[in-house]
Amino acid sequence: MKKTYATLMAITLMAVLSACATAKQEAPAAPEVSVAAAKSADQPGGIVGQKVVTRVIVDSIDYKERTAVLRDSENKLHYFKAGPEIRNFPQLKVGDEVITEQTESVAILVDKPQGKPAGGGAQVAKRAPLGAKPGMEALNVYEVTATVEKIDYKNRMITLKGPEGKFITTQVDPSLTRFNEVKKGDMIYMQFTEGLAIRVETPQK
Repeated sequence: MKKTYATLMAITLMAVLSACATAKQEAPAAPEVSVAAAKSADQPGGIVGQKVVTRVIVDSIDYKERTAVLRDSENKLHYFKAGPEIRNFPQLKVGDEVITEQTESVAILVDKPQGKPAGGGAQVAKRAPLGAKPGMEALNVYEVTATVEKIDYKNRMITLKGPEGKFITTQVDPSLTRFNEVKKGDMIYMQFTEGLAIRVETPQK
């Protein structure tokens, strides 16, 4: 799940200044045993995640040409041109700090079979109001269930059957506790969450 700096920079430039449409979809139906309880439930499971924070400083701005130059922590400059869809660009000032926080997590819970494998997702996004400093928040959540078809306890390998009947064999991360209790026919509940928050601040003098 590790992101390169170039990827985060691209996300920052495209998302913090753009007029990303606010989209809200109905959240997917939660399984009867929520994966959010994976850490505390009396079943095999686990939660892993990471948070990456990047900061860049607005080095110069050309409002007429709608361009900006950002300086990263290594003193490298990055050029950006705002398209016509960009809003709140006039509120960006030289010296402003653009802060990006990206979080990713995967929650897994193993339980007895409850229905057929399924999948679903939801996206929620919001942006700063007109006239404010550029900024946005976005959250993607995807839930999927799969059936355990085969287990190799010694090598921590498992074969799963997904919602579309496709099979996948993968090695189980050590974060999944009590792997020895997982049995063929069990249902694996997985919840993938990816969040992105971007804000622009004016450093205090």
